[in-house]
Amino acid sequence: SQYWSLQNPLDPGYAQSMGLPEVTPDFAMAGTLQPGAMAVTNGAAGLGANAGGGIQVVTEAEAVDLLWFGTF
Repeated sequence: SQYWSLQNPLDPGYAQSMGLPEVTPDFAMAGTLQPGAMAVTNGAAGLGANAGGGIQVVTEAEAVDLLWFGTF
Protein backbone atom coordinates (compact mmCIF):
# COMPACT_ATOMS: atom_id res chain seq x y z
CA SER A 1 0.00 0.00 0.00
CA GLN A 2 1.10 3.56 -0.60
CA TYR A 3 -1.39 5.11 1.86
CA TRP A 4 -0.70 4.55 5.54
CA SER A 5 -2.43 5.83 8.65
CA LEU A 6 -0.77 6.86 11.88
CA GLN A 7 -3.89 5.73 13.77
CA ASN A 8 -4.89 2.27 14.96
CA PRO A 9 -7.89 1.14 12.88
CA LEU A 10 -9.49 -0.23 16.05
CA ASP A 11 -9.56 3.21 17.69
CA PRO A 12 -13.03 4.78 18.01
CA GLY A 13 -13.63 7.32 15.24
CA TYR A 14 -11.05 5.82 12.87
CA ALA A 15 -13.42 5.58 9.87
CA GLN A 16 -14.59 9.16 10.35
CA SER A 17 -11.11 10.64 10.63
CA MET A 18 -9.79 8.70 7.64
CA GLY A 19 -12.84 9.45 5.46
CA LEU A 20 -13.79 5.78 5.15
CA PRO A 21 -17.23 4.24 4.74
CA GLU A 22 -18.78 2.95 7.96
CA VAL A 23 -17.05 -0.41 8.11
CA THR A 24 -15.47 -2.41 10.88
CA PRO A 25 -11.84 -3.13 9.97
CA ASP A 26 -10.94 -6.83 10.03
CA PHE A 27 -7.18 -6.48 9.61
CA ALA A 28 -4.26 -4.24 10.51
CA MET A 29 -0.70 -4.04 9.29
CA ALA A 30 2.39 -2.11 10.27
CA GLY A 31 5.63 -1.31 8.55
CA THR A 32 8.67 0.93 8.47
CA LEU A 33 9.69 3.36 5.76
CA GLN A 34 12.83 2.24 3.97
CA PRO A 35 15.88 4.50 4.41
CA GLY A 36 15.92 7.25 1.78
CA ALA A 37 12.33 6.57 0.65
CA MET A 38 10.11 9.55 -0.10
CA ALA A 39 6.91 10.15 1.86
CA VAL A 40 4.52 13.03 2.45
CA THR A 41 1.82 13.54 5.03
CA ASN A 42 -1.55 15.15 4.49
CA GLY A 43 -5.10 15.12 5.74
CA ALA A 44 -7.24 12.21 4.56
CA ALA A 45 -10.05 13.22 2.22
CA GLY A 46 -13.62 12.99 3.45
CA LEU A 47 -16.32 10.66 2.17
CA GLY A 48 -20.01 11.34 2.68
CA ALA A 49 -20.69 12.08 6.35
CA ASN A 50 -17.12 11.14 7.34
CA ALA A 51 -15.16 14.38 7.29
CA GLY A 52 -11.67 12.88 7.02
CA GLY A 53 -8.79 15.08 8.15
CA GLY A 54 -6.82 12.34 9.92
CA ILE A 55 -3.11 12.26 9.15
CA GLN A 56 -2.16 9.87 6.38
CA VAL A 57 1.29 9.10 5.02
CA VAL A 58 1.66 8.66 1.26
CA THR A 59 4.78 6.78 0.18
CA GLU A 60 6.50 5.76 -3.01
CA ALA A 61 5.51 2.35 -4.36
CA GLU A 62 7.18 -0.47 -2.41
CA ALA A 63 8.82 1.97 0.03
CA VAL A 64 7.57 0.28 3.21
CA ASP A 65 8.98 -2.89 4.76
CA LEU A 66 6.15 -4.87 6.29
CA LEU A 67 6.63 -5.65 10.01
CA TRP A 68 3.40 -7.51 10.64
CA PHE A 69 -0.07 -8.23 9.30
CA GLY A 70 -2.91 -9.51 11.45
CA THR A 71 -6.59 -10.29 11.09
CA PHE A 72 -9.21 -10.11 13.79
